[in-house]
Amino acid sequence: MTSSTRLAPILLFLWGAAAIAAVASGLLTSLPFPPPLLVPITVVLAILAILMVPGVAAWIGGLDIRALVALHLVRFIGGYFLWLCTQGRLVESFALPAGIGDLIVAVGALGLLLTGYARPGRPLLWWNILGTLDILMVVANALRAFFTAPEGITEFFHLPLGLLPTYIVPLIILSHLAIFVRLLRPLPPTPSP
Repeated sequence: MTSSTRLAPILLFLWGAAAIAAVASGLLTSLPFPPPLLVPITVVLAILAILMVPGVAAWIGGLDIRALVALHLVRFIGGYFLWLCTQGRLVESFALPAGIGDLIVAVGALGLLLTGYARPGRPLLWWNILGTLDILMVVANALRAFFTAPEGITEFFHLPLGLLPTYIVPLIILSHLAIFVRLLRPLPPTPSP
């Protein structure tokens, strides 16, 4: 790892630490905009960092694609959404589609990893399309819930779920983008016999 690519994991760590500090301090309850909007804001800022900070794009490009898929195992949190819904702590209109969708994507990620299909190919492409659509719908649903049933998503204003809009969901979206880039990257030419 070169000195320029060492910066990327440090920035990732600092982003996570800042997210924890922001959520723990109660920042999400005092934002002048809906907390779900943090997701596109942080995704755009992260893309700018990837494009502008030396070594970050190279570090991401050097990650094993299985690591990008493995990140999505965190989406087993969908089961927690469903449990919180049964406790009346998450609104059903958000928890059911988000929970079920995240569980499906997490099971798919586990299947790709266990079967060896977490490599460029159609299974990974279809899983990545499904996962991207799901996470975008989760963010849109969270925004809708913020306006229609704000009392039903207050769990996202505190730890641990406050890390989802500030850190985890942006990383999930960025990993989907990174996988798409890998899948669209032309394969090196095959040597002639």
